[in-house]
Parts: sequence; C-alpha cells; structure tokens
Amino acid sequence: MILEELTFIFVSILLLMFLIIKFFSKNLKGNLVIISLLSFFTSLYITFAIQDTYIPFILQILIFSFSILIPTIFVLLQYNNITLSKKILYYAMKFYYKSKEYQKTINIINKLIDFGDKNENYLYLLGKCYKNLGDYINARDYFMMALEIDNKDYKSYYELGTVFCETNKKDSAIIMFNNALEIKDDYYEAGEALAICLTSLGKFEEAVNVYKKTLEFHPESFEMYYNVGMIESELGNFDSAIEAFEKAGNIKPDLYMAHFNLGKLYAIRKNYDKAIEAYSKILNSTNYGPIGYYNLAIMYANKEEFERAMTSLEYSMELDEKFLLEADREYVFNPIRPLIEEYKKTKEKEKLKQIQNHNYMGQRFRIFKSKEQLSEMNESENIEKVDNVDINKEEDILIQNQA
Repeated sequence: MILEELTFIFVSILLLMFLIIKFFSKNLKGNLVIISLLSFFTSLYITFAIQDTYIPFILQILIFSFSILIPTIFVLLQYNNITLSKKILYYAMKFYYKSKEYQKTINIINKLIDFGDKNENYLYLLGKCYKNLGDYINARDYFMMALEIDNKDYKSYYELGTVFCETNKKDSAIIMFNNALEIKDDYYEAGEALAICLTSLGKFEEAVNVYKKTLEFHPESFEMYYNVGMIESELGNFDSAIEAFEKAGNIKPDLYMAHFNLGKLYAIRKNYDKAIEAYSKILNSTNYGPIGYYNLAIMYANKEEFERAMTSLEYSMELDEKFLLEADREYVFNPIRPLIEEYKKTKEKEKLKQIQNHNYMGQRFRIFKSKEQLSEMNESENIEKVDNVDINKEEDILIQNQA
C-alpha cells in the first residue's frame, strides 16, 4: 500500500516537473492550468495518504485523472512537439478559412505565430486572407515574407503575381508567374494567369505559346483551347483557330460559344456544310438557339437550298422577333423575300385574331355580370363616348378658327 502511494506521488511529481520545464522552455502558457490542477490534486492525495484516510470513489477518479491520466496525455503530446492548444487553434483556423471568415483566420494565425510557428504556410495563408479582404499591400508583404523563408514556394509566387495584376503592375506579375512555372512547369493556374496577363498587354503570340505549353500538361482544358481559338481568330490565323475551337467543342460538347465561333470561321471560308454542322450544335441553347437558326438559314440560302433556309428562318423569328428586321436587311434572302413577306402577313393576322378573341372573351364575360355591374359599366362607357364627342367638337372649333 505504501509502495503504491509512493509510486503514485513519484509519477505525479515527474509529470509536474516535465510540464514546468516545457512551460519555461517553450513558453507554453496552456501548461499553467494543468500544472495548477496537477499540483492541487497531488497535494490532496498526499494529505489523504499521510492521514491514512479513506478517499471517496468520485474523488479517487478526480485525483487519478488530474494527477496521472491528463498530465500523461499532455506530456506525450508535448514530447512529440504536439501542443493541444495549438492543435485546437490549427483546426479552428482551417474551419474559419473554409467558411471565408478571413479576419478570424488572421487572428488565429497570429496566435499560432506567437507560439513560435512562423512558417511559410502560415504566412502564405495570411497573404491569401488579406488578398480576399482586398488589402493588397498586406497580402503582398506576407507572400514576400513566405518567399524569404522558402524561395521555392511556387504558390506564393503565383499569388504575388495575381496581386500585381490587381494593382495594375502587369510586368511584375509576369515575372512572378514565370517564377512559379520555373519551379512547377505544369502549374495550370500560373500558366493560365500568365497567358491572360500577356493578352491584356497585347502580346498575343506570346500568350498563345504559353497556352499551348500549358496544354501539353493539361490537354483536357477546353477553356484554354477556346482562348487559343479567340486569339488566333484575332490574329487572322483561321486554320489554328478552327483547330482550337474544334478541340474545345469535342472536350465539352455543350460549349456553345466554341461551336458558334467555329460556324462563323467556316462561313468566312465559305465552307457552308461545315458551318451548318457547327451551327446545328447550338440549337438547343437558350441563348444561342435563335441566332443558330438564323445563321443556318443564311448558310442554306448561300447553298440555294431555299426551302430549308425559310424553315430555319421561321424558327429563328418564332424564337426572337428581332430576326424579322434582320431578315429584311439580309441580301442573301432576296430569293425568298416573297415567302418572308407572306410569313409576316400571317403573323399579323394571328396577332389581330388574338386581339379579337380577347375582346370577344371580354364581351362574353359581361353575360355573367349582375344588372348593377352592367349599368355601372354602361355608364362609364357613355361617359367615355360623351368625352370623345366633346373632344371632337373642340377639335372642329379649333379647325374652324384656324380657317
């Protein structure tokens, strides 16, 4: 019994000494609480042991927990350089960052740095938080501090480049993006950002080269193929543009913009069959469907397939009435101009019939009115008629006076 008591006290004191040493050497302020509890319950146990007094069961559990069990857990964690309070802060930081609570994330990271954990990852996250808050000065400074610790941190180079882009320092941004790609040549975001930056400066050929180099690592990127197609179109390199748009459309069949641009390029080349094939792929689109039918009509008219041209044109005019006016100005529709005029007359008749049906339904609705309601309606109609007569009389008088 005495041996057990001495062993218990000895182990408790060892644990206490370890926690005190860690408190002073690592400045682990969280140890103060566990040191206080351990000291109190160990002293309480020693008092009971000296007086040889029975310890109640609940108190035995408390003494064992705070004198042996919990201090042992803390010792093992700190022996492996794991601080529980730091771990809690770390997971809280991740939670707040994912929740886009950037100011709270900044506060927690600063606490972690106070623990002596000033590393490039925390500095990088601080930069990201300040960037998301729109504070580009602090963001720039923290990304640069991260790079001072690790000059191979390609993510910080990339983020620094985006900050320079946002502050209209495109030349500096290009240097940062290139630095990121030198470290990680398959870095998709850096390649895309570099190409966009070069495009904004009018360096189209350089931008295309960057896109193509990045596509070697990411051949599944329909966005990059589409961007290449747009730049090549601007440069007049239609063959390269067509190839890029076709690849983008093959990767993402519902990329209607690519099929639409492809149709325009084939139309310029007077390859009407290919243009028809491209325009046919956008007919299901809410935005591109009407203009798709309209361009199909133009292609069929160019091929002198006037029946198909008129059918497609009717679809486009049904979906969007603006193509009624567009068709009037389109020279290629001259051979089917009588059919277009006939279509317009038919539509006018349909509108007139709808108006008449509406008035008829209004008249039928009067049948179900009460006598009082009908008399009120008749009175209002009579008043309107009188007003109209008075207005007409006034107009006649004015005309006579002028005469």
